[in-house]
Amino acid sequence: MEHNLESFYIIKKFNQHSNLKNLLLDKINSADTESLDVKDNYYTDNINRLDWYDNCNFKREWVMVIFKDLNNFFNTVFQEIGYEDCVIKNIWFQQYKEKGTHGWHTHGYTFTGAYYLDLPEGSPCTEIITPFNQDKLITLDVKEGDISIFPSYTIHRSPINKTKFIKTIVSFNLEIGRPTKKILNKIDRICSE
Repeated sequence: MEHNLESFYIIKKFNQHSNLKNLLLDKINSADTESLDVKDNYYTDNINRLDWYDNCNFKREWVMVIFKDLNNFFNTVFQEIGYEDCVIKNIWFQQYKEKGTHGWHTHGYTFTGAYYLDLPEGSPCTEIITPFNQDKLITLDVKEGDISIFPSYTIHRSPINKTKFIKTIVSFNLEIGRPTKKILNKIDRICSE
Protein backbone atom coordinates (compact mmCIF):
# COMPACT_ATOMS: atom_id res chain seq x y z
CA MET A 1 0.00 0.00 0.00
CA GLU A 2 1.36 3.40 -0.99
CA HIS A 3 1.06 6.36 1.37
CA ASN A 4 1.90 9.95 0.63
CA LEU A 5 3.98 11.74 3.25
CA GLU A 6 4.45 15.23 1.93
CA SER A 7 7.86 16.81 2.24
CA PHE A 8 9.09 20.34 1.81
CA TYR A 9 11.64 22.41 0.02
CA ILE A 10 13.16 25.69 1.12
CA ILE A 11 14.31 28.73 -0.82
CA LYS A 12 16.04 31.43 1.21
CA LYS A 13 18.30 34.35 0.45
CA PHE A 14 21.90 33.84 1.57
CA ASN A 15 22.62 37.11 3.38
CA GLN A 16 26.38 36.90 2.76
CA HIS A 17 25.96 36.70 -1.02
CA SER A 18 26.89 40.29 -1.89
CA ASN A 19 29.93 40.16 0.43
CA LEU A 20 31.25 36.85 -0.92
CA LYS A 21 30.20 36.59 -4.58
CA ASN A 22 33.24 38.18 -6.29
CA LEU A 23 35.81 36.53 -4.02
CA LEU A 24 34.13 33.14 -4.42
CA LEU A 25 33.98 33.46 -8.20
CA ASP A 26 37.68 34.44 -8.30
CA LYS A 27 38.63 31.39 -6.21
CA ILE A 28 36.34 29.08 -8.22
CA ASN A 29 37.61 30.39 -11.56
CA SER A 30 41.20 29.61 -10.54
CA ALA A 31 40.42 26.21 -8.96
CA ASP A 32 41.48 22.83 -10.34
CA THR A 33 38.50 21.35 -12.11
CA GLU A 34 37.24 18.74 -14.47
CA SER A 35 34.36 18.71 -16.89
CA LEU A 36 31.56 16.20 -17.28
CA ASP A 37 30.09 15.33 -20.65
CA VAL A 38 28.00 12.16 -20.57
CA LYS A 39 25.21 11.15 -22.90
CA ASP A 40 24.05 7.57 -22.53
CA ASN A 41 20.83 5.70 -21.72
CA TYR A 42 20.74 7.24 -18.26
CA TYR A 43 22.68 10.51 -18.03
CA THR A 44 22.55 13.66 -20.11
CA ASP A 45 25.20 15.90 -18.59
CA ASN A 46 27.29 18.71 -19.97
CA ILE A 47 28.89 20.47 -17.03
CA ASN A 48 31.72 22.67 -18.20
CA ARG A 49 33.61 23.02 -14.91
CA LEU A 50 33.15 21.24 -11.58
CA ASP A 51 35.15 19.93 -8.65
CA TRP A 52 32.84 17.08 -7.66
CA TYR A 53 35.81 14.69 -7.50
CA ASP A 54 37.08 16.63 -4.45
CA ASN A 55 33.70 17.18 -2.73
CA CYS A 56 34.84 15.99 0.72
CA ASN A 57 37.86 18.31 0.79
CA PHE A 58 36.86 21.25 2.98
CA LYS A 59 40.36 22.80 2.64
CA ARG A 60 39.86 24.01 -0.94
CA GLU A 61 40.37 27.79 -1.08
CA TRP A 62 36.89 28.65 -2.24
CA VAL A 63 35.29 26.35 0.36
CA MET A 64 37.26 28.01 3.15
CA VAL A 65 35.89 31.39 2.01
CA ILE A 66 32.25 30.31 2.37
CA PHE A 67 32.18 27.39 4.79
CA LYS A 68 31.61 29.20 8.10
CA ASP A 69 28.83 31.44 6.74
CA LEU A 70 27.18 28.59 4.86
CA ASN A 71 27.36 26.29 7.87
CA ASN A 72 25.75 28.99 10.06
CA PHE A 73 23.06 29.52 7.42
CA PHE A 74 22.16 25.80 7.28
CA ASN A 75 22.13 25.41 11.05
CA THR A 76 19.87 28.44 11.45
CA VAL A 77 17.46 27.20 8.77
CA PHE A 78 17.18 23.72 10.26
CA GLN A 79 16.91 24.96 13.85
CA GLU A 80 13.98 27.13 12.74
CA ILE A 81 12.15 24.00 11.58
CA GLY A 82 13.00 21.88 14.62
CA TYR A 83 16.39 20.19 14.17
CA GLU A 84 19.34 20.70 16.51
CA ASP A 85 21.97 20.87 13.83
CA CYS A 86 22.96 20.22 10.26
CA VAL A 87 26.27 18.93 8.90
CA ILE A 88 27.62 19.67 5.43
CA LYS A 89 28.80 16.27 4.16
CA ASN A 90 29.83 17.24 0.61
CA ILE A 91 30.27 20.53 -1.21
CA TRP A 92 31.30 21.30 -4.79
CA PHE A 93 30.71 23.82 -7.54
CA GLN A 94 29.40 23.45 -11.07
CA GLN A 95 29.60 25.92 -13.94
CA TYR A 96 27.41 25.77 -17.02
CA LYS A 97 28.29 27.58 -20.22
CA GLU A 98 25.89 27.86 -23.14
CA LYS A 99 24.23 24.44 -23.71
CA GLY A 100 25.48 23.20 -20.33
CA THR A 101 23.07 20.91 -18.47
CA HIS A 102 22.83 18.38 -15.66
CA GLY A 103 20.28 15.66 -16.36
CA TRP A 104 17.79 14.08 -13.97
CA HIS A 105 19.47 12.69 -10.84
CA THR A 106 19.26 12.32 -7.05
CA HIS A 107 21.78 12.70 -4.21
CA GLY A 108 22.70 10.92 -0.99
CA TYR A 109 22.28 11.99 2.65
CA THR A 110 19.12 13.71 3.91
CA PHE A 111 19.01 17.01 2.01
CA THR A 112 20.66 18.58 -1.01
CA GLY A 113 20.29 21.75 -2.99
CA ALA A 114 22.17 24.63 -4.55
CA TYR A 115 23.47 28.07 -3.79
CA TYR A 116 22.93 30.18 -6.92
CA LEU A 117 26.21 32.09 -6.86
CA ASP A 118 26.06 33.52 -10.38
CA LEU A 119 22.68 33.29 -12.10
CA PRO A 120 22.60 35.68 -15.07
CA GLU A 121 19.21 36.76 -16.37
CA GLY A 122 17.60 33.98 -18.39
CA SER A 123 19.69 31.21 -16.81
CA PRO A 124 17.73 28.03 -16.12
CA CYS A 125 16.62 27.29 -12.56
CA THR A 126 16.59 23.88 -10.92
CA GLU A 127 13.61 21.70 -11.77
CA ILE A 128 12.29 19.06 -9.37
CA ILE A 129 9.76 16.25 -9.74
CA THR A 130 7.28 15.53 -6.97
CA PRO A 131 7.77 11.94 -5.73
CA PHE A 132 4.13 10.75 -5.81
CA ASN A 133 3.14 12.64 -8.95
CA GLN A 134 5.94 12.35 -11.47
CA ASP A 135 3.77 14.31 -13.90
CA LYS A 136 4.27 17.38 -11.72
CA LEU A 137 7.39 19.39 -12.53
CA ILE A 138 8.29 22.33 -10.30
CA THR A 139 10.69 25.00 -11.50
CA LEU A 140 12.22 26.50 -8.39
CA ASP A 141 11.59 30.24 -8.22
CA VAL A 142 15.15 31.21 -7.33
CA LYS A 143 17.24 34.29 -7.91
CA GLU A 144 20.95 34.88 -7.69
CA GLY A 145 22.00 34.72 -4.04
CA ASP A 146 19.27 32.24 -3.08
CA ILE A 147 19.84 28.80 -1.62
CA SER A 148 17.46 25.94 -2.34
CA ILE A 149 17.24 22.93 -0.02
CA PHE A 150 15.18 19.80 -0.71
CA PRO A 151 15.18 16.09 0.19
CA SER A 152 18.04 14.28 -1.53
CA TYR A 153 15.75 11.61 -3.00
CA THR A 154 13.98 14.30 -5.05
CA ILE A 155 14.58 13.79 -8.76
CA HIS A 156 15.96 17.07 -10.10
CA ARG A 157 17.99 18.62 -12.89
CA SER A 158 19.54 21.78 -14.27
CA PRO A 159 17.93 22.35 -17.69
CA ILE A 160 19.98 23.41 -20.70
CA ASN A 161 21.57 26.84 -20.36
CA LYS A 162 20.29 28.69 -23.42
CA THR A 163 22.10 31.92 -22.57
CA LYS A 164 25.62 32.93 -23.57
CA PHE A 165 26.47 33.53 -19.90
CA ILE A 166 28.07 31.21 -17.37
CA LYS A 167 25.84 29.98 -14.54
CA THR A 168 27.69 29.03 -11.33
CA ILE A 169 26.17 27.08 -8.47
CA VAL A 170 27.53 25.58 -5.27
CA SER A 171 25.93 22.23 -4.53
CA PHE A 172 25.96 20.34 -1.26
CA ASN A 173 24.69 17.33 0.63
CA LEU A 174 23.48 17.78 4.20
CA GLU A 175 22.77 15.49 7.11
CA ILE A 176 20.40 16.77 9.77
CA GLY A 177 20.66 16.10 13.50
CA ARG A 178 18.03 15.09 15.98
CA PRO A 179 14.87 17.08 16.70
CA THR A 180 15.15 19.96 19.17
CA LYS A 181 13.87 19.52 22.69
CA LYS A 182 11.31 22.27 21.98
CA ILE A 183 9.83 20.27 19.09
CA LEU A 184 9.85 17.03 21.10
CA ASN A 185 8.00 18.75 23.95
CA LYS A 186 5.43 20.09 21.48
CA ILE A 187 4.95 16.63 19.97
CA ASP A 188 4.58 15.12 23.45
CA ARG A 189 1.85 17.67 24.29
CA ILE A 190 -0.02 16.90 21.05
CA CYS A 191 0.21 13.14 21.63
CA SER A 192 -1.03 13.37 25.20
CA GLU A 193 -4.20 15.30 24.31
